[in-house]
Amino acid sequence: MATRKDFMEVLGMLAVAFAQTETVVDMLLAELIAPGQAWIGYTVASEMSTSRKVKLIERLVGVAGYAEQYRQRVGEFVKAVRKQLSFRNRLIHGFWSMDQVEMGRGFVTVVKPDPGRRNARGECELLRKARYEIADLSDAATSAADLAAKGLTLLIPVNPQLASALEAGLGSAEEHGD
Repeated sequence: MATRKDFMEVLGMLAVAFAQTETVVDMLLAELIAPGQAWIGYTVASEMSTSRKVKLIERLVGVAGYAEQYRQRVGEFVKAVRKQLSFRNRLIHGFWSMDQVEMGRGFVTVVKPDPGRRNARGECELLRKARYEIADLSDAATSAADLAAKGLTLLIPVNPQLASALEAGLGSAEEHGD
């Protein structure tokens, strides 16, 4: 039987993993904009949304003369980040019902406004509801943390010292009690 605390814990794990991925995106873009001077690139990138940063990473890697294998790895990372961003936004910006009965059954309903959503008759259905099981959310937290680690491997060729410093901050599953 899952409790409110269990769901809050997994939401915290998701938030941390999402933040780690977004930091890796920031640093990768910063290095691509101004190699060796990440602070310049970061200053520019800090004014962009994450989806815009990901798009720019993809474009910069495509024109900067990187090896095909590296460009493919960046493409896979970008695709995964885009997918994660959509999921992240539903969770982080949604309204968690936190209904005790639902949580006791191992799931929670998250509601998010979506003014573009239409029913079969073309009428606006403002709220999008999604149901998430705690086990799936826990798996998603692990996948999100794995994506951040994968992103770090992309940062190594452009700034190994920065990648190493960020990697030290990721820690291991054992350090987190998993």
